[in-house]
Amino acid sequence: MNERIRNLPFHCDVSKLSKQLTEEEIKGLLKSYGKSITQENAYIVFNYVYNLQRKNYNDMIEGLWKHFMELAQKYGISDDYRYSCWWKCNNELLSELMDTDHFDHLDLFTYIKGKYNNNAAFTKFIEDKMKLSNEIIEKNKEKWTKLLTERIKNKSYKK
Repeated sequence: MNERIRNLPFHCDVSKLSKQLTEEEIKGLLKSYGKSITQENAYIVFNYVYNLQRKNYNDMIEGLWKHFMELAQKYGISDDYRYSCWWKCNNELLSELMDTDHFDHLDLFTYIKGKYNNNAAFTKFIEDKMKLSNEIIEKNKEKWTKLLTERIKNKSYKK
């Protein structure tokens, strides 16, 4: 078994981390804990949020890819130019995702070290993370849809 998985923080059971929950299910789970939350449960909830954010971000990238490829095909854009544009976009999106993941984990451990047992405060922390993640995804979707569309249309006019 992977060493990282075997030594999860707060004595977490790896089987509890594999679920894919929706935002509503995560909020319901948080409510079920009452006024206080253990470090283990905070870590588990954070991982559900992390998994959801990853899924939503990857869905956004996949949607951009499909849109871009359909548009490139419609305008008869060469494979070389198409892939050059896409990889610039993809690399920037993945870099941002890695940075977000890194800082989210730092935020979690900083939070847990301080006031980990207050469920109301932790719920606010998690809801803020989900809101920010949704805003980042929407911003990137708008930004890259516009940029990739412009690049395709500009290239097709230069033929």
